[in-house]
Amino acid sequence: MPHPAPDRRDHEVLLKTTLDDAVKGLAAGRPRAARAAFRLGLMPLARRFRREIEDADELIGRLGLAAGADQLLRVYSGPVAYSGLERIPAEGALVVVANHPGTVDTPAVMASLAVRRDLKVLALDRPFLRAVPHLAAHLLYVGESVGHRGSLVRRAADHLRSGGAVLTFPAGEIEPDPALRRADAVAALASWSRSPELLARLVPGTVVVPVAVEGVVSQRALRSPLARRQRTRDDRELAAATLQILLRDRTIRPRLVVGEPLRGRPDAAALASAMTALIGQAAGS
Repeated sequence: MPHPAPDRRDHEVLLKTTLDDAVKGLAAGRPRAARAAFRLGLMPLARRFRREIEDADELIGRLGLAAGADQLLRVYSGPVAYSGLERIPAEGALVVVANHPGTVDTPAVMASLAVRRDLKVLALDRPFLRAVPHLAAHLLYVGESVGHRGSLVRRAADHLRSGGAVLTFPAGEIEPDPALRRADAVAALASWSRSPELLARLVPGTVVVPVAVEGVVSQRALRSPLARRQRTRDDRELAAATLQILLRDRTIRPRLVVGEPLRGRPDAAALASAMTALIGQAAGS
């Protein structure tokens, strides 16, 4: 089956959304003229980022998600320490549930799931993701309306019934990096969507595998003036994450831990307990 090819509109959307996110991360709250200056100054870095994303997307089209993810990790991260990869079932209905501290967490999780070429990823419906066509072919979009969410659950359940694998980030937003704020990362679990529990109930026999990622925010970027000037800790970490991606900071050493498979329709409490233990393990405590 032929893969979709990028078009000029996608090319422009990638640049615009990259610049929008970069200015939001580094210059939020500044006067309009300052934001415009930031946008102009960041243009060369945004164009380079767009090119690297398009290169990774082309690799996804030829060799699959894990290959594109590995390429992004080589560009934007130091070595990732993986633990427990043998716990990922090579076949059968599978829901992989991960925390979402941002930057390279998504490619790290995708790379860890190389054994599942049937992987679909639940993702917020964003213009950036629509503009990378080979990646988009592997996504199931989370819409805003109740109707859209119901349709998403049906499509995800159908994929599971066919023996496929689904990856979800139940927070639906960026969470604290456990390496920086372990207690806050654990507290964030309370606001997770119950979609993994729902999918396991809809498709009997589904295996749920928890995954914890940490160490994805650069300490060097956190010490930069652009990050330190931000007023809140969340804003400082967002600025650091933005800066490290734009500058290709490879000083980070992410860690990813795969937990024991959960069978028998695990509920939200069981998943939260498993994730709490994994976060502690990933953080080395």
